[in-house]
Amino acid sequence: MEISVLQGIHNDYIVEYYGMQSEPECLSIFIEFIPMGSLRDHIIRYGMLTEKVTGRYTSQVLKGLAYLHSKMIVHRDIKCANILRDHRGNLKLGDFGAAKLLQSQSMAETSKIAGTPYFMAPEVIRGEACGCRSDIWSLGCTVVEMLTKHPPWYRYASIAAIYKIGNVWPPEYELPNSASDSVKDFVRLCFAASASDRPRAEQLLVHAFISQNLS
Repeated sequence: MEISVLQGIHNDYIVEYYGMQSEPECLSIFIEFIPMGSLRDHIIRYGMLTEKVTGRYTSQVLKGLAYLHSKMIVHRDIKCANILRDHRGNLKLGDFGAAKLLQSQSMAETSKIAGTPYFMAPEVIRGEACGCRSDIWSLGCTVVEMLTKHPPWYRYASIAAIYKIGNVWPPEYELPNSASDSVKDFVRLCFAASASDRPRAEQLLVHAFISQNLS
């Protein structure tokens, strides 16, 4: 499944797939080498990101997501650990093990639960049909992680967090005291309770949080 998704992807903000080699007891996948590790590694080592850096990084993630969604691909596991940094400090989306190729542009495509609990959208937790805008919820969690080192509900064990995500809205999270109104609004939009109310990736690319931090 991961290979079938990666084969048709060629984008500056997504890890490049080069090929595969199948042996009797091993399947090797050859992908682009990203030397600087994940964004999660960076946050653990150096601490939370500034809002300006978060805005710039979020714009790159959104460009990758906009490309995937235009090809009807849902990543389904957006988080800092799956966002890689190249030697220039640019970001690329990686780990497509949970990705899903949709059959149409419908928002309701698959009910199979996939992803990382703290970053899953409510509709995913509930086993409801979900689509590209489930990635937008995960992006909101990732922005919170960039700014605070933790996703929403992180104080709870994963099982308790799953229950909270599926049954309690809005999610529990705290942004830094210095957080601007634009980043607060950006995260609020990502956390719309209904998937259909969340903006598309290309719409979020023109949000003030992005434009103000690219200047």
